[in-house]
Amino acid sequence: MEATTDIANVGNTELTSAEERHRRAIILDAKLEDALLESFACMAEIVDLKLYQELGYATAKEYFEKKSLTVAQVYRFATIGREIAPQLQDSKFKKEVAQLGVGKLEILARKAEGSLPALMQGNTITLGDEEYSLDDLNDVSVRNLDERLKKLSKKVEENELLNEQKKTLELEKKHQQKRIKELEEQNDKYRQQSESYDEIERDVKEASKLFERVRILVNRIETEQVPKDLALILKTLIYTVQEGGEAMAERHAELLMSMDMEEL
Repeated sequence: MEATTDIANVGNTELTSAEERHRRAIILDAKLEDALLESFACMAEIVDLKLYQELGYATAKEYFEKKSLTVAQVYRFATIGREIAPQLQDSKFKKEVAQLGVGKLEILARKAEGSLPALMQGNTITLGDEEYSLDDLNDVSVRNLDERLKKLSKKVEENELLNEQKKTLELEKKHQQKRIKELEEQNDKYRQQSESYDEIERDVKEASKLFERVRILVNRIETEQVPKDLALILKTLIYTVQEGGEAMAERHAELLMSMDMEEL
C-alpha cells in the first residue's frame, strides 16, 4: 500500500507543510538509495551470469546501451553491487554506508574488500596504512580519498621495488662472496702447487749438482794410488751410490716408465 501511495504522490507538489516535505524527502532518499543498490546488484548478476544473452543480446555492451548506460559505468556499478550490496542486507548501518555515495562505495569495493564486514558493523576499516570510520569516510571527498590511496599505492609499489632490489643485491652479494671464496680456494691450491713445484725443483737441481760433484770427485781418483786405509771408504761410497741409484730408480719407476713411453 505504501508503494502505491508513493507512486500516487509522484508529481505532487501540494505538500502542505515543511515537516511533511522533510519526512517525504527522507522516505524517498532512503528508497532511492535502496533502489540504486538493488540495481547495482542486478547489474552484477546480469554481467556475471551473462543473463543479457537470454534477452537476445550478444554482449553486455549492447544490452546496457539500450539502457543508456556505458560499459564503464555498468562495471563500476556492478562492482558495488557485487561486493557491497549483499553485505548491506543485514547491516544496522545500511543507511550510513549507502549515503557514502557511488564514488566512495566503488573505492571501498576495489580497495577494502577484506575490511567491508567491519564497516558494515560500524567499525573502522583500514585503507592502506590509515583507518577510517563511517564518519571519516563521510567527511573526506571522493577525490581526496582516491588521491590518498593512489599515493599510498605508489608508496607501496616503491617499497616493493626497493625490497626486490634489496633481495637482488643480497643474492648478488652472496654470489660474489661464494665466487670470492672459490677464487681464494683456487688461489691457495695454485699457491700450494707452486710451493710444491719450487721445492721439487730445488731438490732436483741440488741433487743433480751433488751427484755431478760425486761423479767428478770419484772419477778423479786414481785407483792405483788409493791408500789401503781409504780403499774401504771409497768402496763403501761406490756401493752406496750404486745402491742409491737402484733405490731411486725403483722409487721413481712410474716416472721413468712414462718418460720411456714418450720417447718411443
